[in-house]
Amino acid sequence: DMGLQLFEHPGMPLQNIGTALYLPEGTQYARLADELAQWNDGSGECYEIYSAQGRLADRVFRIFNMGNYEIETYGRFLQALESCLKT
Repeated sequence: DMGLQLFEHPGMPLQNIGTALYLPEGTQYARLADELAQWNDGSGECYEIYSAQGRLADRVFRIFNMGNYEIETYGRFLQALESCLKT
């Protein structure tokens, strides 16, 4: 629904702890990362994303899900990401 597209490289297996996604057209990584890091919905959570490396840094960002989180945490992250992508 957010218009995000998985970054897949031939021969590179998908990972279960991280996801690489193309930045939507017109979205700059630094702005998106700053807005997510400063997100405040009262939950006490903030969210950190990572840029891709090298030539992909301006086109791809990465999300890692490391730890044991309740499903509601993922829902809050997706709400924050959707809101930050709209600004």
